[in-house]
Amino acid sequence: LNHASLSPWSSTFWDFSVRDHGYSDFPAMIDLVKSRHPGKKIAVVGQSQGALVAMLGLSKHTRLNKQISSVLLLSPALVLRQPTN
Repeated sequence: LNHASLSPWSSTFWDFSVRDHGYSDFPAMIDLVKSRHPGKKIAVVGQSQGALVAMLGLSKHTRLNKQISSVLLLSPALVLRQPTN
């Protein structure tokens, strides 16, 4: 798949963060799979950065939670802390 408007030779093409993956790319991937397999739930497996991306995407876009049957996160690249307030 190619980007809709940016060339991989452009510095703007490479200007993204892991947050962008979680907030934008992860929901887009889930939506693509759902469009090809309607009525089915998705099992998500993420390792390291993939686990972080899944957690970002699922926490930001709670609508995705109804489309997912299970999530397996291996060695997530994050630290979870209880809020203090």
